[in-house]
This record gives sequence, C-alpha cells and structure tokens, in this order.
Amino acid sequence: MKKFIISAATIYMIILSFSFGLNAAADSDVKYSRILNETTAFYDESKEILFYLPYSYYVKVISVGSTYTSVSYQGGNGIIPVIEGYIKTENLNIVKVTPSNPYPDTTVMTKSADTLFSDSDLSLPKTIISSKSSAYYYGKKTDTSGEDLIYVYCNKYIGYMRKSAFGTFTLALNSDPIETDSGNSESDKESESVVKNTLGDSLQIFIIVGISVIAISIVYLLFRPSGKVKDEVISKYNEEDE
Repeated sequence: MKKFIISAATIYMIILSFSFGLNAAADSDVKYSRILNETTAFYDESKEILFYLPYSYYVKVISVGSTYTSVSYQGGNGIIPVIEGYIKTENLNIVKVTPSNPYPDTTVMTKSADTLFSDSDLSLPKTIISSKSSAYYYGKKTDTSGEDLIYVYCNKYIGYMRKSAFGTFTLALNSDPIETDSGNSESDKESESVVKNTLGDSLQIFIIVGISVIAISIVYLLFRPSGKVKDEVISKYNEEDE
C-alpha cells in the first residue's frame, strides 16, 4: 500500500509539473500588436471608443476574441498609467519580437489654462489645468461638435483636453521598421492569430487529460490484484465469516 501511495504521488507530481510548465510558457509568451492604420480605435469596457491609437506604435495583447481583442496600452516608462481596453480583432498585426519602445513617450505643453474632462462630450469636467503644464499623450479623438481632442495624463488625472489648449506638436513615428508579410492579407493574419490562440488552449487541455488517463492506467496495471490474490482474499474473508 505504501508503494502504491508513493508511486501515485510521484505520477501526480509529474502531471502537476508538466501542467505548470505549459502554463508558465503560455504566460511568458507576451505578444504585441502594431498599429498600422490611423483608424485603429481603443475601446473601453462598454465598447465605446475612448480614442484613436497613434500610427506605428503598439498595444500589448491580453486575449484574442472573435470580434474584439483585449489589450493594454502605455505604462512603459513607469510614469504614465497603464490602461486596459479593446481593439477590433480585424486590426490585429501581431509582431514576432518584443518592441523596445512600444508606446509613445510624448509630452505636450499647454499654452493656456483649460479643463480636463472625463468624457469626449466635454460635459464632465475633472480638473482645471493651468498654462505651461505638461501632459502625456495617449491618443486623439474628435468630439460631437467637430473639435479635436487629445486623451492625456496630466496632474495625476486621465481624460480629454481640447487640442487647441496646447502648442503645436508633432507625434514622431516609432523608430521600429514596419514589417510587411507579402504573402498574407490582414484578414489572413487575423484568422491565423485567432486559430493559433484557440488551438493552443485546446492542445494544452488535451495533453493534460491524456497524461492523466495514461497515469491512472499505469497505476491500475501495476497494482491491480492478480486472480490468485483475489481468491486468497475471498477465501480468507469466508473463513473469518465462519
């Protein structure tokens, strides 16, 4: 019995270690998607557009979905807060390497005092920003009246400000060269990413279940009582019963 317990425990630890290794490998497989058009929107939880992401930069992929992909953005320099949201899966352009500077590290200076708002309708003011204040850039949007807005982090607040409150600035392109896949269309890459994600999860589950079944079978074959042992147990039981 002691041998059985030790063997079963050993097999269980092998399965557990293998499973942990698969999960660790999956967790370390961080992917980035590059913004390769000017109309890639960053959505909030309710799938409303927060702003449009800057061309040539990146978002970190959290989970690929059929319509929307969960991503995180900014926070690379340790100063600008990380925000999580979504982009449309059709806009995925997953790169093969980890970019050295995935997010824009751009500060813009206010030329006049203005208000920072929570919403792009400019109906929910958060705070007054004084002139000559530095703000970190996330993205841009146009409000319902047609005024250009930028989404910023300023004075420990995140929100919208009128672009006209800032001096002239130009957002430089990311220095990474833009790679193109000559043989794949954007829809092909989208389908490939979704399929790989789904197949990877399914394969992991299949492997773990398969190893578990094999382990249980081995334990059964090693420790099942032979016919002779069964007869002796039954005979002993009958003798004790008499």
